[in-house]
Formats: sequence, structure tokens, C-alpha cells
Amino acid sequence: MQNAHIHWQINYKNMKNNVSIIVFLYVMCIVLCYNANVTAQNKTTVFLENAETLSFDQNVRNNAQLLQGNVRFRHDKTLMLCDNAYFYEKTNSLDAFGNVKIIQGDTLFIYGNTLYYNGNTRLAQMRNNVRMINRDAVLTTQKLDYDTYSNIGYYTDFGTLTDKKNVLTSKEGEYLTKQNIIKFKKNVVLKNAEFTLYSDTLHYHTYNSLATIVGPTTIISDSTRIYAEKGWYNTSTEDTKLTKNGKIQHKNGKSIQGDSIFYNKKYATIEAFSNTLLKDSVQQISVLGNYGKYFEQNEKGYVTKKATFREHSTADTLFLSADSLLYESIKGDFSVKAFRNVRFWQTDFQGTCDSLTYNQTDSLLTMYHNPILWNEENQISGKVITLKMTGDKVDHFIVEEDAFILSEENPEEFNQLSGRKIIGYILNDKIRKIEIIGNAQSIYYVKDGESAIGTNRAESALLTIFLNDSNQAEKIVMSPQSGGILYPTFQKNISIIRLSNFLKQNNNRPKNQYDIYTNRE
Repeated sequence: MQNAHIHWQINYKNMKNNVSIIVFLYVMCIVLCYNANVTAQNKTTVFLENAETLSFDQNVRNNAQLLQGNVRFRHDKTLMLCDNAYFYEKTNSLDAFGNVKIIQGDTLFIYGNTLYYNGNTRLAQMRNNVRMINRDAVLTTQKLDYDTYSNIGYYTDFGTLTDKKNVLTSKEGEYLTKQNIIKFKKNVVLKNAEFTLYSDTLHYHTYNSLATIVGPTTIISDSTRIYAEKGWYNTSTEDTKLTKNGKIQHKNGKSIQGDSIFYNKKYATIEAFSNTLLKDSVQQISVLGNYGKYFEQNEKGYVTKKATFREHSTADTLFLSADSLLYESIKGDFSVKAFRNVRFWQTDFQGTCDSLTYNQTDSLLTMYHNPILWNEENQISGKVITLKMTGDKVDHFIVEEDAFILSEENPEEFNQLSGRKIIGYILNDKIRKIEIIGNAQSIYYVKDGESAIGTNRAESALLTIFLNDSNQAEKIVMSPQSGGILYPTFQKNISIIRLSNFLKQNNNRPKNQYDIYTNRE
């Protein structure tokens, strides 16, 4: 019994080994059959369909049939015609000469002087005076390698593609005929009646004349210069989308750039998204933000989302921010309108308001809705404030209605001026003269050197104050004359030391060019 049991175990193990071998052989058979089928599918026979004469001359070409006169070969769906050929039946290949023509379907035709064709690899090497015609597109080159299986052509020694609208040239190219796409590389030039395109790498769609930008590309026309490293350009409509380092520059000095740009040529509009910059190099101004739109015909545009205006014609640049900015060019000058949460900073003047306009024609900058202007120790406010500019400097300012000026002597004491209208005259970036017109009121701290004498409070119809370099009153003229009241320094009654419209807002004052983006209540 024991021996029989051992014998059964041995047979069982042998049976398992035999099953494993059978399974392995079966799998290998499937793999080999699959590979054989694939090989059979890929490697098909080149057939000779026609020739006027056929001969053999082993001294001229070993193992080659010499064919002459109206020679025609067929390989699957590819037809090849020529005047003369050598046919290597054993290697499934041929060399064709004279009026060589390849036909695929009813849309693809390739012409040349010489063809070397390998039926096993399906590679057609056309040489000398090569023309590939695919619908309306014609590619010319001296050397073309065409894969008849994948329907892709290659050239590496310059080629030219011509269609109804454009002529494109490059040193290297890859033509995907099924997809109607040709990939141009190195020294790419696209010429059109309206523009010329220069690129390092470009993909061109022959069915819709769309150029896909995949490398550094410049497009030049009579009025604009476009640069991008990614995007597309419709050569029929001249619509453009730029998605990397895009910039559109006009010959009048204006340009717009952004992370993404869409250019509608028909309506002459440009939209830019994220890191938008609208620049006028002639006027030396810039408008920045995260969204912008520019209208070419009217030479105007607007920017929103952290919108910023910069006037940088001199070293003392004006920095201004708002929720939105509108820029417009007017007969060689420009105007800027800012809306909501306006803040600006310049070395000598800073300001906030709800809206603002600046017109270069009359050099007037006007602040509306709760405007506040700061100059050194002075805070200026009213319903409307207008600054008259001379170059990049303020010549004088006008405050309309509820006009008010204060300057700090110390944290608890403030010189104050109030009236219906205030005009301030600037010299060397300092207020030197102030005119108060209508219901003029003033509070000034009188000093003898550095020692305080008292608080002078006066009222008059008209009041003029002349200031020194230290922003101190040197002379006060009132009309009609009024001596006012001088209160002792210890008198701290609010009704004496504060005018009714007193409001200190120094916390809202922009501290530097970066602080203009801070919104404060």
C-alpha cells in the first residue's frame, strides 16, 4: 500500500508538469500566430501592373527586372507610375525614374524625377523636383520621404508649401496628410498678402489655414507686430490667440500684452487676460491689471482687476490704482479715467478718491467723491479736487465745496483752513500760497521760534496765507480785515481747536507705490 501511494504521487507531479508545458506551448502558439498575422498585414506584395517592355541584365542590375514604358506598380492602395524602373521582386522594392508619380486615393499626388520604394517598410523616397499635392495644398522640395502606411511625409533640406492664401517655407517639415497638418521646423517663414510670419516651429492646418504657434514666432503687418511662443493665428481672418509671452505692438507706439491674448481683427479689438499691460511708449505711460480690452480704431482701452496706471516720463513716476481704468488717445494726447477705490502715490503728492480723470490736453487731474490729497504735512479734502499739472509736477490745486486743509503741528494740534473754495499754489513741490474764497475759516498755532504762543482762530470772506519752507504761515491777509481771536495754549476746548468739518484721515494715506493696492475703510 505504501509503495502504491508513492507511485500515485509521482504520476500526479508528472501530470502537473505536462499540463504546464502544454499551456506554455499553447500561449507561445498564440503569440507566434499573432506576430505572423501582424507581419502578414504589414508586409504585403508590390505588384507590377503594366510595362511596355520587361528584360533582365545581371551585368547592369543584379536580381532586377528592367521595365520600360508606361510602368505602373500597385501596393495596396498606393499606385506608382513612371517611365522606367528596376523591380526587385525578391526584396519587394523598386527604383523608378522619369515622370514618377504616386497616387493615394483621389486627393494625394506626389511627383518627382526619381523614386526609391521599399514595400516592406512602405517608405517612398522621392528625389529631385518633388511636388506633393494634397487637395489645395502643394508642397515642393528636392527630397521627400513618404510613409505610405502612416501617410506622413518628411523633408530635411528645405521645402515650400503653397495654398490659396499662403506660402510657407522651412528647412525641415513633417506632413501628416490624413490630418491635413504640416509641422514646420527651423527658419519657418509664412508669407501672406497682409502679413509675414517668422517662426522657429509652426504647425499649419491646410484645411482651414490655421497656424498653431509652438515656438518663438513674430507676425509683422503694416500696422502691427505680434509676438508669442504659444497660441494660434488664423491666416484667413487674422484672428489670433496668444497663450505664452504674447505681445501685440502697434506702429503708433501702443502695445498690449498678457498671459493670454485674443485679437479679433475684424472688429479691431484685443482682449488680454492675467498680467495685462497696455503701454504707450510715445506718451510713456502704462496701464496694468488682470484683464484688459483695447479698441484699435478708437485708440482706447480699459483695464480691470487690480488696475494700475503709471506715468513714467520722468524719474518721479506717478503710480495710480483703481478697480478699473479707462485709457484713451486723443489727437496725440491721452486721457485716463479711474473708477472706484482710487489711490495714487508720487514722491510729493498722494491721494485717494472714488473716481478720477486726467486729461493731458489741459493737464488737469480731477478727483471726485470723497477726494483726499496729501502733500508733506498737509491733508486736503473737499467735494472735488482739481490739480493743474505742469509736466509731471503740480502747479496748483483747486478744492471745490466743503474745502478743508489741515497740517499737523503735533499729534494733538493741527493747523486748519476751511471755505467754499480753496486754491493752493505749489513751488518746488511745496505749498507756498493758499487762497480761501467764501466763508473762510482758519485755526493756526502761533509760535515764537519753537515756543507756542497760542491758537489763532479767524473768519473772513476771503483769506490768503503765505507759507515758508517749513510749512509755517509767514503772512495772513483777510478781506474784510479781521483780527481774529488768539487763545492761550492751555485752552483745549474742541470748539476752539477744531473746525466743524475737521476729519483726520492720515491712516488712509498711501505710504509708497505698493501701498496703492491697499483698500482701507
